[in-house]
Amino acid sequence: MWRIEETREEGAVTNVWGDKNAMLALLYSLCVLMKNPLDPMKIIYFPIKNNAECTSCSHKTLKEDIVFTTTESHFKVTDWNMYLKLFERSKQETYVFRYDKDQIESLLKEREHNAQDRRKRINGYKLTCFDTLFLCVNQMAYMEAYKNVRKLIDENMDGSSDGIYSISLG
Repeated sequence: MWRIEETREEGAVTNVWGDKNAMLALLYSLCVLMKNPLDPMKIIYFPIKNNAECTSCSHKTLKEDIVFTTTESHFKVTDWNMYLKLFERSKQETYVFRYDKDQIESLLKEREHNAQDRRKRINGYKLTCFDTLFLCVNQMAYMEAYKNVRKLIDENMDGSSDGIYSISLG
């Protein structure tokens, strides 16, 4: 289960709610978005607007899908309907993502060291249109989100998949 919750004030915060499997899917997605700076052309789409209502959410949940991409991809939101049509006509394929926590942690330390002076320049946008929330930020922002999700998983999720969790994506 996935839901998005967003406060609509200045400095709005987007929270993603879900069970253990949803948080793991989010974690792996963040890895894909931050992993290869030489290949920033990634779009990750979660069609969640028709999911069940989340009764644990403190704010009204949004009936929107969510798209993650990087600012480096130069993704144009105005092209989204074209992408959806391509998805509908495309044959679904299965890809294998091998998650190596140690490799990701090593990558984070390396990039942290190289990016200390750039920390202030986490940029991007959050935009809602076409019944979709687009979160387009640079790879450093996805690194920060990965650390938060990893911490949530490590601290709160034992072997069971019961429970609903919330993580802030900024």
